[in-house]
Amino acid sequence: MLFGYKKDKSEDFRKHYIDARRKIDILCGLIVSGKLPRSEAEKVYAEIQSDFVRVDEENRELFGMIYENRVRRLCDQFCPR
Repeated sequence: MLFGYKKDKSEDFRKHYIDARRKIDILCGLIVSGKLPRSEAEKVYAEIQSDFVRVDEENRELFGMIYENRVRRLCDQFCPR
């Protein structure tokens, strides 16, 4: 199960989720490197979340719980203000 979806529910959803996770991982790497100002990191996160929610509105809150806190914590630690 992935975000409450059975394996046969949607291969497209699975690919979309993996793509969103990959983008978040890249964003986090850029944040840690100190190459993004906080405002840009937040903008990129919002775009990734928006793309994900467009496909799966039902899991908006879960996506935020997993990734928003991670991005915010890294921004607090590494982003120049």
